[in-house]
Amino acid sequence: MAAINEEFPHIISSTSDSDMNLIEDIVNAYKYKENKAYQYTLFSYYISRVYSYFLKAEKYIKGEKIKKDFEKIMNIGESFNIRMKVLDKFRTDFEPNRLRFDELIEYTKNNFEKTNVCNPIDFNTIFYFIGSIFCLDLENDLSLDMYYASISKENRHRLYPLPNGTGLFSINSYMYALFEGVYLLGIPTKAAYFDGIFDCVGKFFLHDIVHSDNEIMIEKKMIIEEYKKLYIAIINDSEFSQEEKELHILVMWYLIHERANPYEDPSVYDISVYISGEGIQSLPFGIEEAVITDFLKDFKRFSSFTVNDDIIRIMTVGLNNYKNENYTYKLVYERVTDPNSSFYPSYICSACFIYSIEIISTKFNDLIKEIIQSR
Repeated sequence: MAAINEEFPHIISSTSDSDMNLIEDIVNAYKYKENKAYQYTLFSYYISRVYSYFLKAEKYIKGEKIKKDFEKIMNIGESFNIRMKVLDKFRTDFEPNRLRFDELIEYTKNNFEKTNVCNPIDFNTIFYFIGSIFCLDLENDLSLDMYYASISKENRHRLYPLPNGTGLFSINSYMYALFEGVYLLGIPTKAAYFDGIFDCVGKFFLHDIVHSDNEIMIEKKMIIEEYKKLYIAIINDSEFSQEEKELHILVMWYLIHERANPYEDPSVYDISVYISGEGIQSLPFGIEEAVITDFLKDFKRFSSFTVNDDIIRIMTVGLNNYKNENYTYKLVYERVTDPNSSFYPSYICSACFIYSIEIISTKFNDLIKEIIQSR
């Protein structure tokens, strides 16, 4: 029963807003605890999804794909052999998992009946348990305390699972939730690649908790609120095409979600990179390979307006400064325009990032300076 929030602007499109109805339901449940309809809607959805995920985990245990996945995850060796022993145990007697699952469901339902509030912590515990089955983890004590680490109890209630089957979210949908105060935790139903590695469902889930931990730390520094102001300005700008907005939001997401580490130099994610010449020169060429791979399809889609003479010249200067080598305009042009080149993915990605930073730093220069000066 998602109702689009008119107070907060966001793009509506098939390419940038998958799962937006679900995320609207999550945001509504988070913001309006007293609204029983919002709470019941999300609670009912989560209940149906945990049952679906549990059945998929049981089917996965019984199938043959699990062995191939763990050969890929661990290689054949002692760790792999230990997991295969757990697999044999699960296949011989899966009943303890069913009983534990039923206990968790009963506990969660009782909590909801007492409070009429859909508690994401309860569902995170259930999905963590299901993830441990996918990961052949026999010693799972169901405690997420170690992973919550520096996350306060209050902020733990802002971590909402996104059980959409893939564990993946569209960039704008994620940013919308983030700026409304919600941190999404992706949960796939099979082993998947994330951050350049291939691992099991439970590890994917825990990986998103770590990202949320970083972002909550950054939020304390007011960085999130600053990006929110720029995000709203981009969305509301009538001169940008739909694709241009999506590109700018992708760049913003990267700075917050991938580069964000509160324990390192804040300049790597600070909003000031948008008006920093050094940011333009160094940021794009240091983008992680996993991000390039995951979003290559988008980068190609943006190439129709990001690859031009000015951008190629900036890239040429940037590459020479970054790698201290002799790159020519002709060489950079060939690499950024030839999809068959092994260099193409990283070069087209860099062109997109530079284009976005150039546009944003010029168009919203006054807003960014105002944000920085108001700290």
